[in-house]
Amino acid sequence: MATVLIHVPVYLIITKSMARTIEITGVPGAGKSTVTDNLLERNPARSELIDLETGYWQILADLHYVPQSSIVRRKVSPSILKQLRSASGWRAHATLCFQGLYPEFQTTVGTYIKKYTQDRERQQWAIQSILTLQERFWTVTAEADYDNILLEQGFIDKARSIFAPPSPDHRLEMADVERYARLVPKPDLLIVIEADTETAIKRIKRRTEGPPEQYVHLQESALRSSLDRMQRTMSSLIGELEDHGVECILIDNNGSLEELYSQVATLNIGGLTT
Repeated sequence: MATVLIHVPVYLIITKSMARTIEITGVPGAGKSTVTDNLLERNPARSELIDLETGYWQILADLHYVPQSSIVRRKVSPSILKQLRSASGWRAHATLCFQGLYPEFQTTVGTYIKKYTQDRERQQWAIQSILTLQERFWTVTAEADYDNILLEQGFIDKARSIFAPPSPDHRLEMADVERYARLVPKPDLLIVIEADTETAIKRIKRRTEGPPEQYVHLQESALRSSLDRMQRTMSSLIGELEDHGVECILIDNNGSLEELYSQVATLNIGGLTT
């Protein structure tokens, strides 16, 4: 199959935002959502810190003249959501602009997704989730007027889905992880929530909504193997990112919630109140 290169004019992909990007990563059960919610609660002023999801819907609301008061952090009313999702032209524009800035990223990621899982449904899900993230990332970083943008499931975290799917069909090759680290949009700050495999499994089991859908069918031994592979993937990726100059902060979340909040309170992330 021939490769088609799409030329995007430079004036269309110049971003206006000078915001710092802060990404949170960790295996399922590590506590990413808990840390994200705590950071947002400590910094209620949206101009100082906003999560990617809320920032994205706010910008689409502006484009459609929808009151921003209808958008609460990471929650949008169904009627407003239906209206904003009709912005197909904007979505295509944002995705093309992202790919103009990172021309090799999408092709490489697509290759890795198909390499590490032969499950067609899983492949489609992974590719679509990457495309959605590309669109939202470009939209917020290009159009938003915020000091700091927080990504709970950003490009670094997506490496787990790519290289450590629930039922991998290929052994992990570190050269692939290294290439991903070179091509991926890098955050200004990466917060890594660490939890050992057994702790993560216990938390996944305790979730009121149950385990993530992609892990429901796994026996505990298979879940443990999947989490171990994720840990290896992320450890290698973080080392590569540090070599590329990304600041990484590790938070140990093998203890209590109070101990976790205490560590979050000591974070120094660009003038934010923690």
